[in-house]
Amino acid sequence: MNTKIIVTAKSFEGELEFCYDYTSGVLVRFECRAQLSDVQIDWFGTNMPMRYQDLTAFCAKSKNLHVNEVVEIPTFEQFWDAYSYKVDKQLAIKAWDKLGIADMHRAMAAIVSYDNYLKRTGIAKIYPCRYISDRKFENDYKKLGR
Repeated sequence: MNTKIIVTAKSFEGELEFCYDYTSGVLVRFECRAQLSDVQIDWFGTNMPMRYQDLTAFCAKSKNLHVNEVVEIPTFEQFWDAYSYKVDKQLAIKAWDKLGIADMHRAMAAIVSYDNYLKRTGIAKIYPCRYISDRKFENDYKKLGR
C-alpha cells in the first residue's frame, strides 16, 4: 500500500504525483503531469525526494507548493490476493472489516515476512480469518523461527 502525494504550484501548470510505500516511506513511483522548466527538471534530477519525510520537509519550507496527501486504504480483495490461501472468505471478510486502516496496512505489510517464516520453519499457513482475527500480523517473523 502506498501514500500518494499530489503537489501543485503557481510556478508550473499541472501536478506532480509521488507515491511512497506506506510502511518504509520509500518512493515507489513518480509521475510528472506538469509543464516544468529546465531549471525545475534539473532540480529533480539531483534532488528527487526518495523518502516520504524528504518530500514533506521540502514542501513545509516552500510557500509556493500546495500538497494533497492521499493514503490508499487496502481493500479486502488486495489482502485476499496477497495472502493467497483462499479458505473461509466470508469469515475473513468479517475479520477484515473490524480492522482499522493502520491495521489493514500492517496486515498487508506482514504477509511477506510471514510467508518467509513459514518457509523457514515448515509450519502450515493458517486460515486468513485467523491471521486477521488473532492479529498474527503483529508478530516479528524476521526474528522467529531462526
